[in-house]
Amino acid sequence: MTPDSATWLLMAAIFCPLICGTVSLLIPRPFILPRLLLILCGPIGALLMLGHFTFHSGVGGDTAFVEWMPLLHLNIALNPDHLGLFFAYLVSGIGVCIVLYARGYFGKDADSLFRFYPYLMIFMTAMIGVALSDNYMMLMMFWEMTSISSFLLIGWERDTPLSVRNAMQAFIVTGAGGLCMLAGLIFLGVHTGEWTITGLLQAVQHHQIDFGATPMKVCFVLLFLGAATKSAQFPFQFWLPGAMAAPTPVSAYLHSATMVKAGVFITGRFWPIMAAHLHLWPSIIVPLGAFTMVYGAFVAIQKTDLKKIFAYTTVSQ
Repeated sequence: MTPDSATWLLMAAIFCPLICGTVSLLIPRPFILPRLLLILCGPIGALLMLGHFTFHSGVGGDTAFVEWMPLLHLNIALNPDHLGLFFAYLVSGIGVCIVLYARGYFGKDADSLFRFYPYLMIFMTAMIGVALSDNYMMLMMFWEMTSISSFLLIGWERDTPLSVRNAMQAFIVTGAGGLCMLAGLIFLGVHTGEWTITGLLQAVQHHQIDFGATPMKVCFVLLFLGAATKSAQFPFQFWLPGAMAAPTPVSAYLHSATMVKAGVFITGRFWPIMAAHLHLWPSIIVPLGAFTMVYGAFVAIQKTDLKKIFAYTTVSQ
């Protein structure tokens, strides 16, 4: 498989759910079965394209790259390594189950299915994009798409003040963390001259970066804030229980299976770069993660509402 064909195959896997969700808006509301079949093409199509790429190119191969706006460091750069492909398969595979579950959850409510599936597909595209992105700015675009789609889904009951408040709370917390992460990535790019994660890793391996410098420590703190808010780590764990006010398919998919894993994913992405050279990284992440794990489990065992238990065990795990 040529680099160009690999790039476009991965891009098709990313945007397949979004395209299917958008086209589904053209189907009249009463036609539930055609809508379901079309929406299923989103995650199944992504799985097939990822499988085709993996079969022909293997796992952990070269990054896919298309030059777009090099002066602004805006290029299409994808990294289908072990970690990225694992999360992409996870998002699309569980996505198939959630699409089917949502059909049963909403039943014959054609109006809700008409509105729900496009929101869900936006989120699915955003998460696959986060998993495969290598360029900092491309990563941030998909990262913020997860916050926007999450806001739309948490605030599902638009006429209920509590639902709207919970959606705004989640959006503000994760959005503020996203701004910190954006600042950290820009700072990292300006300081190192590398605007892709793989490029940064290569520079680290060739000892071209001074991790003792203050800018690198600032970058770490900003990146950690972005990851911690998205994964509801202490002290940002308070937004997740409120987000469980969303419909159950949203709670199962966004706030347990995928979105809160985005912070875990980013931590894993930068771990080989930061952990070996910046001792501040593990010394802060491990204690806070351990405290959050114990705290979430302690609160969960005191709850009697199923969704609250679901929320705090998610915070913990």
